[in-house]
Amino acid sequence: ATSAVIVERDPRAQDAIRRNLMSTRTTDRAVLRKRGFVGFLRGPAPETPFDLVFLDPPYDLGAQDLSAVLLLLDAPGWLAPGAGVVLERGHSAGPPGLPTGWQVSWERVYGDTLVVLVGPDADTRPA
Repeated sequence: ATSAVIVERDPRAQDAIRRNLMSTRTTDRAVLRKRGFVGFLRGPAPETPFDLVFLDPPYDLGAQDLSAVLLLLDAPGWLAPGAGVVLERGHSAGPPGLPTGWQVSWERVYGDTLVVLVGPDADTRPA
C-alpha cells in the first residue's frame, strides 16, 4: 500500500502499531487514528476514498451492529470504485447483512474465524 489509515481505540494496540510503523520505517505512509471505528466512520470522509478496508471488529459485535458499520462505509466518499472490504469475525456469527448493491466476493473459514471479502457491485453503486 502507498498509504494507510489505521483506526484503533485500545491504547496498548496503539503503542504496538506505533512501534511496528517505526520498525518497518513506514511512519511516513500511515496515520494512526486513536478512536473506535464507528466514531471514525461518523466523521468526515477521507480526501481520497479507500481502495481496501480491513474491518476486524470485536468478534461479539452483533450482525445488526456490523451491518450498520457497513452502511456508514457505503456513504459517499468512503470507498473508491471497485473497493473491497475484508471482514473478520467468528465463524459461528456468519456473514453480516450487506448494504443494498453489495456482494460477497469470497469467504474462507480458518478454524473459528470467518474472513469475507465484500463490497459494492460497481454496476449498482450510485455515481
